[in-house]
Amino acid sequence: MSKAEMRPHSSPPSIAGTAQLPRKFARLGVMLGAIFLVAQCVAAAQTLTTLYSFQSSTDAVYVDAPLILDSAGNLYGISSAGGTQTCQYGNYCGTFFEVFPPAIAGNPWTETILYNFNIQGYEPVGTLVMDKSGSIYLTASLGGLSQTGCGGAGCGVLLKFVPPASPGGAWTRKLVHSFTGGSDGGRPNGLVLGSDGVLYGATDWGGANGGGTIYSVQLTGSFPLITLYSFGASGDATVPHPPMRDSANNLYGTSTYGGAYGLGSIFKLTPPSSPGGAWTESILYSSKNDSITGYEPSQSLMLDRKGNLWGTMTLGGANNYGTIYELVAEANGSWRYEDIHDSASVDTIYGMILDGSNNTFYGSSPYNSFFDLTPPSVAGGTWTYTTTYTLPGDGSLGGDPLEALTLGRDGNLYGTTGDGGTYGYGTVFQFTP
Repeated sequence: MSKAEMRPHSSPPSIAGTAQLPRKFARLGVMLGAIFLVAQCVAAAQTLTTLYSFQSSTDAVYVDAPLILDSAGNLYGISSAGGTQTCQYGNYCGTFFEVFPPAIAGNPWTETILYNFNIQGYEPVGTLVMDKSGSIYLTASLGGLSQTGCGGAGCGVLLKFVPPASPGGAWTRKLVHSFTGGSDGGRPNGLVLGSDGVLYGATDWGGANGGGTIYSVQLTGSFPLITLYSFGASGDATVPHPPMRDSANNLYGTSTYGGAYGLGSIFKLTPPSSPGGAWTESILYSSKNDSITGYEPSQSLMLDRKGNLWGTMTLGGANNYGTIYELVAEANGSWRYEDIHDSASVDTIYGMILDGSNNTFYGSSPYNSFFDLTPPSVAGGTWTYTTTYTLPGDGSLGGDPLEALTLGRDGNLYGTTGDGGTYGYGTVFQFTP
């Protein structure tokens, strides 16, 4: 059932930036330039092609973060399980992998495991970031230099992987930061790269108040990590997701818990007026457990050119399967929550993004369905929610597509499924719209 009345807009919003860092289940992230999309089965020109099926428990298992693309069309990703190393409870520690196209069109794509995570940092989570040199930054939520903190499994690490000087060589792992669970936080959950060339991230644990942190890391020099804000005070956000940055250097983000009702929040961090000062937090909205607004916001958050925020709630709403919302910036400085759509049945919404070429939102559900939200034809009209495709129940094309797709320069979209495919361990696929 849809309540997609767009009162504040005379035209579809233009998105200025996104914050994403996915996280397993309710913490799914969205990269700038990535969109959720899958084939509509009624359109003959659209195709969904399996590029690679993960093959075993030592391959990449449970790819629950978006892929990224380099300029040559190679795909990179992380899996929170799989690999050849064993960590806590004997579980496989996860992988950093590459999937690359064949030299001859039509031949199979090939996968290479670039790194098998180990006790020095494992279970990678969240969005990867590639800098201008082709180096890739990522976070692992457990392990590190101290392997007993943050509940006994370690507090996690921030890593940099430097590509080889020549094709086929080994990538070089560099430790940027090993989290302690203290003032620097612990259990990092992904990264975003700001337009200022600075990495921003979040942690689930630690900080001055124990509710996690937002931090920044310069990509030059010795990579100093600076804790910008510590969460967890009464009524504050708790377990924050990595933020997005606007042109005025304000940071916007969501939290899984905390807020006035303990069920998540949407927050803003304002930078200090002078260097070295304290950042200031404002809770823009506290989610409630009711039949209208939904709760536990996902990491998906977008800021349009009018200064309004868009995102999704993973639970609640009229049908208790999540919602799409807009948070409207009022002239008096307050924010008004607009419930745009209530998901129904098993179409739980974890994230969405706007495709600026057609002003349409795209999203996916872990229950194998994909949707679009198309703009009204007249100002103040109703946005239309459509389930565009559902993966086959036999798992032949994969299942459990938890993450955003990635838009390539060739106009195709790339993504992963968490299970199914030829061997039952998930797939990498290409969608041609």
